[in-house]
Amino acid sequence: MQIFLAGSIVSRAFPHLSNYCEDAQFLRMFEEFSPGSRPTVPPIRRLQRKISLVLRLCLAGPILRLRSAAIGDTLEVTSEPGAGTTIRLQTAASKQTRISIGATVTKESIRLLIVEDHHMVRQGLVALLNAVDGLEVVGEAADGVEAIAQFRKCQPDITLVDLRLPRLSGVEVIERVRMETPQARFVVLTTYDGDEDIYRALHAGARAYLLKSMTSEELIAAIRTVHAGKSYIPPGIAEKLAERIGTEELTPRESDVLEQIVRGKSNRKIAAELEISEATVKTHINSLLSKLGVADRTQATTAALQRGLVTLESLRKPQS
Repeated sequence: MQIFLAGSIVSRAFPHLSNYCEDAQFLRMFEEFSPGSRPTVPPIRRLQRKISLVLRLCLAGPILRLRSAAIGDTLEVTSEPGAGTTIRLQTAASKQTRISIGATVTKESIRLLIVEDHHMVRQGLVALLNAVDGLEVVGEAADGVEAIAQFRKCQPDITLVDLRLPRLSGVEVIERVRMETPQARFVVLTTYDGDEDIYRALHAGARAYLLKSMTSEELIAAIRTVHAGKSYIPPGIAEKLAERIGTEELTPRESDVLEQIVRGKSNRKIAAELEISEATVKTHINSLLSKLGVADRTQATTAALQRGLVTLESLRKPQS
């Protein structure tokens, strides 16, 4: 039996994905059900505003495929220029038509808190993870302060947290929560792969460090691994962490001077800002250049931003 799908599988996915919609094409949806089992299908015009960015965000595909694979079916998504997108669910001939499809949630399910400031990314993660058997998203937060409040309220098994957040950074969230709840488990999910970012997150207590370019399978595997009490560090991340551990660490004052260099300030202005002499500034600069393995201020600025030694968020803060 073939179902050119509407029904439950789409109606459950669309509420999570409706926030992604912008300038989407019509979705052509047809269905063939056995007599007497035809569900109510929302009109095309109502769906026009709710078409997810299936191919552009690579989120809807995994969500729908997970829902169908859970019952042994196969989902196909095809698009043709000018003809829109067709979603087809192939079910086994021996099976009855299934309309209600969703992840199984039990008392043993892994309870998740999602901390991500980008609304579309956060809602996509919620939809993706709620579609997986044994996982349940129990809370969301869009900034660091809200993350701590939601952790206290929801008491999740695992918190997925971005590094760059408004109000409090991901590292600060990890540190503050673990001061209250030392056994709290965190998975960092970010676009930043600088060795200093990795080091700070893991040093704060994160059990896993993933880039947002990872696959949904890798994310789910990391969650289950961390829930089992282990760490999950992909090879590329482990390599950068090893490089960071093998380098000499900047002193707090050298870090202050480096941030001022990234801001484009001269030695004289750095001295005035930090209330030290220009000679002391030069000493710190020579030392930090040597530790970073660079030859000049321009290279130091590049290395600082790439490695996460200085963040764009810190540069936005007003100077005293």
